[in-house]
Amino acid sequence: MKMRKWRKIAMPIKNKGSIFVICTVRMGENPKAIEYVKKMEAEGWSVHYPPRDTNQEDPTGGWRICVENRAAIKAADEVHIFYDARSQGIHFDIGMCFALDKQIKLIDVTEAENPAYPAQKGGKSYLSMMKYWEGNQR
Repeated sequence: MKMRKWRKIAMPIKNKGSIFVICTVRMGENPKAIEYVKKMEAEGWSVHYPPRDTNQEDPTGGWRICVENRAAIKAADEVHIFYDARSQGIHFDIGMCFALDKQIKLIDVTEAENPAYPAQKGGKSYLSMMKYWEGNQR
């Protein structure tokens, strides 16, 4: 009786879901975010990473970028945040997540406070709000 030789077949990674990553773009890419995206994709997540996946050439002054990111945020199962208080775009995208009632995960904090907008009395800040939001999701 002749034995068959079996070939090893690479099994496709099951898609775990989709993630939109909020991070700096104009201020330069965050090396931690780059590594995180690679890790999530290797684990089977579909990741929208704006420095790579959103066309940053925009003759409308940013409108098209915001519309494209809004659609990607809306389509994502989760939003993972690399927070840097100095970035205007990060705050805009976080506002969209809030309006769309998205699940968020705060992955990394590069700069917690923007010197132009220090934390107010009582600890009110974007970072405090996001920590509360992350811990009180459905």
